[in-house]
Amino acid sequence: MNSEDLAKNIKTLLVQQHKNYFSTLNNATTGFKDPYWLAGQKVFNSMNEENKEDLKAFIQMCIVDTATEILAYVDDITRFDNQEEGLKIYYGDEEIDSDIQDHLLMNIEDNGF
Repeated sequence: MNSEDLAKNIKTLLVQQHKNYFSTLNNATTGFKDPYWLAGQKVFNSMNEENKEDLKAFIQMCIVDTATEILAYVDDITRFDNQEEGLKIYYGDEEIDSDIQDHLLMNIEDNGF
């Protein structure tokens, strides 16, 4: 596995999670037990379709921004204040190069979310 493959797998996971969240909200027939899901369901159900689509786009942006921010640390683009050395990812004995964030962003730009 290389950084491009890893980025594709990360994107697949992010897209699936995004779909699962909104599928759950759209298809829920009973209330949730978790207070955050209950609040989310209440807000979501109060929205018209246009606002629901706007919310989906906003959540998508948040997901991508969060993932790319984390990957900036993984790729050693930035470091935590108390971090002296860069992070490294290995697949077996092979080190994965530090381009995961770039590959993720290029994949989203080329193929959409």
